[in-house]
Amino acid sequence: MGPHTARTRAGWPAICSTGGFSIILAFLVFRYGGVLSHDWNIAACGIAVITIGLALFPNREPGWGKTTVDGPGLRIAWLMVLLCAYVVFQTIPLPPALVAVLSPARFELTSATRILGDAPGFITLSIFPSATLAQLSNFLCYLLVFFSIHKLQRRMNHAIWFMIVPLVLVGASEAITGLIQAAAEGAPHFAHGTYVNKNHFAGFLEMILAFPIAYGWYYRDSNTRARSVLAFALAVIIGAAIVASTSRSGILAAAVAVMVTISVISAKKPYFYWAAAAAGGALIVVVLFTIPIEAVDSVRPAIWRDSLHLIRDFPVTGSGLGTFETALLRYKTAAPLYTVDFAHNDYLQFLAELGLIGLLLLAAIAVRTVGKAIATVQTARPEQRAVASAGLGAFAAIALHSLTDFNLYIPANALTLVWIAAVVLGTDKGEIRGN
Repeated sequence: MGPHTARTRAGWPAICSTGGFSIILAFLVFRYGGVLSHDWNIAACGIAVITIGLALFPNREPGWGKTTVDGPGLRIAWLMVLLCAYVVFQTIPLPPALVAVLSPARFELTSATRILGDAPGFITLSIFPSATLAQLSNFLCYLLVFFSIHKLQRRMNHAIWFMIVPLVLVGASEAITGLIQAAAEGAPHFAHGTYVNKNHFAGFLEMILAFPIAYGWYYRDSNTRARSVLAFALAVIIGAAIVASTSRSGILAAAVAVMVTISVISAKKPYFYWAAAAAGGALIVVVLFTIPIEAVDSVRPAIWRDSLHLIRDFPVTGSGLGTFETALLRYKTAAPLYTVDFAHNDYLQFLAELGLIGLLLLAAIAVRTVGKAIATVQTARPEQRAVASAGLGAFAAIALHSLTDFNLYIPANALTLVWIAAVVLGTDKGEIRGN
């Protein structure tokens, strides 16, 4: 007997909430990834309204009200709250003596710019508090989405793919857009979809690619094999769009996502593991030797060196979330005629802006999330293992790509990662509930 998923008893509040979040994600993706403040403000308002509505109008099915963020999800949520509180702390005016201890470079910068003879007033750790508060709004929205998606996933664990379907549909639509774009006469010979940057286009798709592969794998031996065929077809479309982007980091990250997903999900069938490893290795060779290296890539190492100088002066508390562009001006040697607003390395930028304290909080969130996915793979039923395996593939992809780009500063991509984490953490290891 093949795999079986019970019908969804989500109720209209859950369905409307999922639909609302899906529309917001699609809106951000198709509006350049949500990089325009006007578009993000609209999305943030929508996230707030849906979250409030989900809280005020819970599903009337017995037990819905008792479904909360618990277990690993609760610990991740508290870490996210603590991270937001730390960002708020960066914007609070503090006594100069305390700032001199926490961030000597920040104290010296303030002292150097004050009027001669004036006593220094209270100082914020962030060198640009308004920019930090603007980025904090993003973090708060991600937290709200995490709470809501996690709760929905916990309640609908008898239909665990339900919360994944919107991601795959939006991803497939964006992939088709990119493929048409790349094939159009007179267009650039690469796909970037509705994103400004082809690397961020690839970064969005690489996180989604693993899920249709895992879904198709799960249903491959069932009586409803059409599902498997459709899922693999969507995976091919998404994968083709990533290759069409010619983003070397994106293609390598996608290859890693596929290898990790197939390796984990087929742990008891090692020949699939070696087949995945061989295919991934061949793709990596093709990428390295056939896709040209753009001249702009030579600038990135110089940006990284400048970022290290910034980190050296703000090691503990950082310069403030969202302040990289302003803080780097003092150390900037790369691309003198251009604005450098991102480090093209998420790890370096988070370390520069949040300092060691903030980076440790982010690391704790990442470790706990990956640990939960690994635990699910080891102990759960096949369907839950499939979702967790895809989650591990998505995490591996974005972790690799973050070494050379700033996908996590693109709202649509960051929201997608939070969505995937909430689904993985909300996937129950127990029995699949029936009707």
